[in-house]
Amino acid sequence: GGDWGYIQYQDDATVGGGGESARLVIGTSNDADDHIILASAGFVGIGTYSPTVPLTVGTTANYSLNTGAGVTSNGGNYLQEGNPDVYSADGTKGVNTTTAPMSIYAAGGMIAQFMVFRSDERIKDLVGPSIPSEDLKLVNQLAIQNYKMKDRVANGEAVYKGLIAQQVQEVMPEAVTRSADYLPDIYRRAVGVEFDAGNKQLTVDLDQSHKLVIGEWVRLHTEKGVIEAEVVAAPSDTSFVVAAQEAATEVFVYGRRVNDLLAVDYDRVFTTGIGAIQELSKKLEEKETVITALEARLSALEKRISDAK
Repeated sequence: GGDWGYIQYQDDATVGGGGESARLVIGTSNDADDHIILASAGFVGIGTYSPTVPLTVGTTANYSLNTGAGVTSNGGNYLQEGNPDVYSADGTKGVNTTTAPMSIYAAGGMIAQFMVFRSDERIKDLVGPSIPSEDLKLVNQLAIQNYKMKDRVANGEAVYKGLIAQQVQEVMPEAVTRSADYLPDIYRRAVGVEFDAGNKQLTVDLDQSHKLVIGEWVRLHTEKGVIEAEVVAAPSDTSFVVAAQEAATEVFVYGRRVNDLLAVDYDRVFTTGIGAIQELSKKLEEKETVITALEARLSALEKRISDAK
């Protein structure tokens, strides 16, 4: 009377066929986009029956601000532990909230020899050329920063060079997007953990204030893996309770979930930079033309002075 889950093996792309095009399908219904396929040559397909490269993702999901847990805190703002800056939790200052169809989300980096971006004119409606002089003004307002990541466990002490989204949105709000994710804003090892098996709740004690409120979501690293759970109680400013299915003895509190984690569209910044380079090139050519003319006038003047002597 409804959908189902299944595991199917067939020795060819067509059921009952022959050959070496075997595939293993793990599906959750009879819909073409609800399955995972392990195909011949080790190719994996997600949401597609025909993976064409080792990993083919055939579906997308709109990734937007309003997903997952909401943000509730005093005055509509949240404060990062160890960071005096307070940012608005309602995503003001012109942050772009448009959803985008995403196929892959990576918690860490990705390594590749190169990446290919489709840019064919036939898939675009051209609005008009960028104005290089305006691009140059924008680029001159961007501040390049040296920084370290707060999550030292994952990133170490490496010093990075790049842009800060809060600063970019003041200059190029269209180059900044926001989404829901977790911040390393607590980032402390618990000094005490207690599991209530009857109520399926985990009480976590810290040696500092957590600033969590009921209804927020928090990410915990335990000896059994990562737990992302809702805060159901906050008995004190140093202890909180989350819903949990199993006990844990070692807990590291990563931080809370926010709905306005900002990201910079470096492609937009990069192309704006090309416009700025073109404007600088134009200015340089104009100056070279003036310098050439001045050098010619100077040479003629020197010749007249020499002839006068």
